[in-house]
Amino acid sequence: MLYYKVIKNIIGGRREVKESLSFFMDKTIKMKMGILFIYIAAMNTFVAYGALNLTVTPYEGIYLRFGEVDSTSYINREVRIRMISTEAKQYRLRQRLLQPVVNDKGEVLNEEVLNFYTVRGTNAFGSLYQDTLRLLSIRDEILYTSNSAGDSDSFIIVYSVDGRKMSQRGHFQGKILYTLESLSEGNSETYILDLSFDANPRIDVTIEIPSGENVRLDTKNESGLKSSFKIKLDAPSRSSINVYQELVEPFTDKKGKVIKDEVVKFFVSGLSKGESNYLTVSPLTRKKTLVYSSRSGGNEFYINLSVDKDLIKGVSAGMYRGKLIYYFEGDNINKVIPVNIELEVTKIFDIKVISKEGLSFFNIKPDSPPKEKVVKVEVNTNIGVPYQVIQRFSMPLTDEKGNTIADKFFRMKVELPDEDKGKTDFLDFSPVDVGDKVIFTSNTKGERATFNIIYRLDVSYDVVAGNYSTQVTYLLSEK
Repeated sequence: MLYYKVIKNIIGGRREVKESLSFFMDKTIKMKMGILFIYIAAMNTFVAYGALNLTVTPYEGIYLRFGEVDSTSYINREVRIRMISTEAKQYRLRQRLLQPVVNDKGEVLNEEVLNFYTVRGTNAFGSLYQDTLRLLSIRDEILYTSNSAGDSDSFIIVYSVDGRKMSQRGHFQGKILYTLESLSEGNSETYILDLSFDANPRIDVTIEIPSGENVRLDTKNESGLKSSFKIKLDAPSRSSINVYQELVEPFTDKKGKVIKDEVVKFFVSGLSKGESNYLTVSPLTRKKTLVYSSRSGGNEFYINLSVDKDLIKGVSAGMYRGKLIYYFEGDNINKVIPVNIELEVTKIFDIKVISKEGLSFFNIKPDSPPKEKVVKVEVNTNIGVPYQVIQRFSMPLTDEKGNTIADKFFRMKVELPDEDKGKTDFLDFSPVDVGDKVIFTSNTKGERATFNIIYRLDVSYDVVAGNYSTQVTYLLSEK
């Protein structure tokens, strides 16, 4: 009876327990009853508060730790959730981030980095939810609902860190809150699991040059006037990246001669994201110029170089070398990559003659008026050496029967649009002689030149009617 009374009083309240124990004057009996009180009180706590019990056990210890995470990492960690119920009543388990995950600088982690999913089939009873990959966030997610009998159960949940979507550095920490609650009485139990990892995102930048170490341009043919190379940015999504371009070494040959910057032009192509103000052809510049920017991470695009056909005509033959610098600046990146460019200007020493009908005069009669023919001569050279244009007539004006016209009636003169480019001894009409004759001499720089030759036929009364022609050859030679 006394034992029953003590139990009753303990359940009823601690004050009655103390009063009941005061009847036991013997110290030994008091000590034994004190132990009995503690044991029964512990049983009473389990009954009152232990109807729902939750344990959360990461496989790697008591905390959810991912270690060091870089831009190529995708790390999974398993956690076992165990739910114990003594009420035989239905319950459920919810999960959410207690607060946003932040690093030691207070920066909030991109929510796409942390994910989770429950492993289907790892539970014995009830219904398991969220078994496909989902973002771990501050929103409540129901993970599990027990069967109607409220049987105890357990399951595995997998948490992952996706370093490919990480843009910040630092030591990140967060807390996951689990809430186990009865669906009928409102009883609940919570558990907080600490998570952490060290973020070390890296941005990999490469420049791929098809021709090898240097970008090559040349003027040998049309295809050589263009070249391109690829810039590849391997970076987490949402990373901010700016790419700047600067011509730090202008195109210079071994003698120190410098080409104008605008002879070589560029444009950007192949963008799938990001922005550029240089999608059309623009001259290279010696200023640090923003050629690409993005707020959405990695990308690849092309830098296209081309030689201006008109401006290159005034450039002396030789090998010219220049250097571009590309600056990569943004989240977790500050890198400089040089690109060497070679421009070979092929030697040109060429003459071009333009004439509609050649030196043929048709239907010539004694009373025919004077007739003129114009021949345009273009000298294209880049060797920087003085030259001469030589005119070679192999025969006088002759018709199909062998009749000829005297030299004094067939004359020529040279018109120079730009006298600074050279000189001639035929500013006035002079007889055309059979053989070789220097009709133009360049300036000392050997610059390109264009001039016209006017051939004039004055018909005499003793000419035999017919069609007259002759053959002329123009020779270009160094002086």
